[in-house]
This record gives sequence, C-alpha cells and structure tokens, in this order.
Amino acid sequence: MCNKLLSSPTGIRLSSSSKSSTFYPMVDWRPVPGITQMAFNMMITGKVGNFNAQPGYQLAAVRPDVPDAPVAVGSMVGTGPYNLVGLSGSSLPDVSAKFFWRFGIFYKSTDGAMASADVGLDVALNTVGRVLGKGVVDVNPFNNNTDTYIWPVTPFFSNAGSDNVKAAISVLNSRNGDMQTRLFVRFGNDRMGPSTAWTALEGGWVTASIGNSSRNTDEKPMGVNKFWAQLGIGVKTTSASKESQATIHVACASVGS
Repeated sequence: MCNKLLSSPTGIRLSSSSKSSTFYPMVDWRPVPGITQMAFNMMITGKVGNFNAQPGYQLAAVRPDVPDAPVAVGSMVGTGPYNLVGLSGSSLPDVSAKFFWRFGIFYKSTDGAMASADVGLDVALNTVGRVLGKGVVDVNPFNNNTDTYIWPVTPFFSNAGSDNVKAAISVLNSRNGDMQTRLFVRFGNDRMGPSTAWTALEGGWVTASIGNSSRNTDEKPMGVNKFWAQLGIGVKTTSASKESQATIHVACASVGS
C-alpha cells in the first residue's frame, strides 16, 4: 500500500455568473492503477458573492485528450476547508477499464450573479498499483499472416504484488484494416534471460481501424510465480496480401491485491 498526496497550486481564482456547474482541473492527468481509498480537502477563501464549489474528477480510458465527462464528489459548499475523508469501496469509481484521471473543482454562482473565490485542492490516494512503463513501436510493412511479431514495451519489473496488469494502446496511422494487436507477457528469475516464452494476456486479437484507434485492455491476471516480468505488444496481420504499417503507443500499469 502506498499513499500519495496531490496538491494544486494555492489561491486559484475562479469566477462564475452561471447557476450551472463548471469543472476546473486542479491536478494534472496521471495513471489510475489500484486506487483503494481517496480523500479530498478543498479550500475556499476570498469569497465574493454566492460562490459554491465541490471536488470532482475526470477519467480517460486511453487518451487524456479524449476524456469522459467529469464527475462531482460530495456536496456543493460555500465555505472551506471542506473535507471528504476516507472514500472507499462503493464510493470509489470503477477504474478497471480506465488508465488516466485528474482531479478538480466544480463551481457555480447559486443566484446567477457574478461570484468568485480563491480555491485550492488536496487529494490523498491509497494505491496498490504502479506504473510499469511505456513504449513506442514502429511497425514496418510486412505481409506474412502466419507470423506474430512481439516487441517489449516495459523493462523487466518485479512481479511481486502485480496480480493484474492493464495497458492503454493507441495505434496511429494504420495503413489498412487487417493489422491486429494483443498484449503479451514473459517471465523469468533472471531478467537477462527470461525463462518463459511470450504468453498472451488477452483472450484474442483486436483488429485496429484504418488510421488512428485506441483501446484499453482492462485488467488482466498475471498468474505466474516468477520474480521478473515484462510486457510486450504483439502484432499480426489477417491477410498475406496486405502490408501492415503503423506506430503503436503502449502505456502499462499493474494492480495488486
């Protein structure tokens, strides 16, 4: 279990003349592996008018530039500090199919007149996950639909506590619609010479669209008792008559118990 504290800059001035809430990000995007508990501390000072605010968060499955709609947590208040301590269990969002999130503040004017305040946000997280690494693979043209090519996308990492892993995969500039990808893993007690062959973590191959596409693998169980592990991205083509070409970005994280 690891505790992380994320803090925004202090005294960010927010203003609104709308009765509808606006979400303002206070903390940068970061991976979301294995969150078991979170707590918020929101400060409101220098208030003018009927300014109200509440904490919130925003998730993204693969790409932070294509996020989900932000979600509010707790209640709207007009004074600070406002504490939400020990959120856990059913009060936590389901992030198994997400890779990134960021935290922020929802704010509004309760009467529609101009209102403003200086705000700050602290977020404490308990996590049993970690970021494993990321890699970029340039797939040059090939047209053999009987071979699978696998490229490592993480360094070797300690397998201790990595019960499940997941990856955010973006395929850019895919030449045609016959290229497939799949997440793989290999293990060993010597990271200089892995003792197992690459094994698929996903149940099947996923066909990439022509052009750009992205996906999240969800959490996949590791299941091998070796000290070292490494993740890789597998590529194959469904047709021997077409050449596959693309750039693949992969970010990986683990979730423990």
